[in-house]
Amino acid sequence: VKNSYHNVTAHYNGYWIANERIIEVEQRIAEKYDWDFNQMLPVYPQFDTTTSKSLEDPLLDAIEKASIAIQRHPDSRWEDDAYNLVGLARLYGSEFPEAIETFKYVNTNGDLKEDRHQALIHLMRTFIEAKEMENAQAVSDYIDETELSDQSKKELAINRAYYYQKTGQIPE
Repeated sequence: VKNSYHNVTAHYNGYWIANERIIEVEQRIAEKYDWDFNQMLPVYPQFDTTTSKSLEDPLLDAIEKASIAIQRHPDSRWEDDAYNLVGLARLYGSEFPEAIETFKYVNTNGDLKEDRHQALIHLMRTFIEAKEMENAQAVSDYIDETELSDQSKKELAINRAYYYQKTGQIPE
């Protein structure tokens, strides 16, 4: 009963609200981006520190809500997912070292393979945004050695396309 309580409460309180904030941030980034349909479109809409500053309130709220799921419901099934949301909030807030640290923590200490794989995929994107292409390539190579779910394979393919686009390897 205790585990069920913590799983349900962590999921439908802190995690769910934090996830909604991250979705809102992603939509606002896409809306603010100046899409030029005469050029090759980026895989992800670009953001910078100015954009990140304007999104500070929902990002802080996402971190706060995800932290509730982590602190008040330790060992729940949603703890690693909440950490991944904290990492995404830090990524969108242009806090790359903190995002990298968060995703590495989930990869090292995560209980479920899927959560660790998601952390690695987000880590790859964080390295790309931080312009650390060698590290992004190393993460991509490391992920090749693991068995991924269909959803993770899709997200990995998108991140690899983003990597190739950012490095100018368009044929890849």
